[in-house]
Amino acid sequence: MGLWRSFVRLLSRGEPPDLDPDELVEVGVVHLHEGPLLIAQLEGEGIEAVGIESYDIATRVRNRMRIMVRRRDVERASRVVNAPEPDS
Repeated sequence: MGLWRSFVRLLSRGEPPDLDPDELVEVGVVHLHEGPLLIAQLEGEGIEAVGIESYDIATRVRNRMRIMVRRRDVERASRVVNAPEPDS
């Protein structure tokens, strides 16, 4: 079904696509050990977040995590993900 939807979107006449606010979208990629902490921070801000481990084919290692949030929360989540780290 995703292929058909992409094909129809390709043939559209420039109308803005209907964006599903509940669709999961990526807001960042972090090191695997940082992912759970960032997800906890996002959930502390009231943003539902999911982490998906990424597999590096060249090294055959899972060393990154994709942070996924609902489309409606992307702006708020981006502020949390891209916030500067406090000096220790």
